[in-house]
Amino acid sequence: MKKFFSNFSMLIIHFLVPILQITLFCLCVGRKLTDVPIGLISREAIRSSSTSGLILDKIDHKIVHLVE
Repeated sequence: MKKFFSNFSMLIIHFLVPILQITLFCLCVGRKLTDVPIGLISREAIRSSSTSGLILDKIDHKIVHLVE
């Protein structure tokens, strides 16, 4: 244990690198998605009364861009 604390540069690397990795991961992945293109094939004749039509009407159009 004494050998570990005697090398100060390695001590800093062992503690700061994981903190830096977690911080960068959260900054990159934690953003809100916008304009994600989604395509859906629905063979139903009337979209407004079908189950898929009801689901598609509830989707937030700022996040998901429906490709028809």
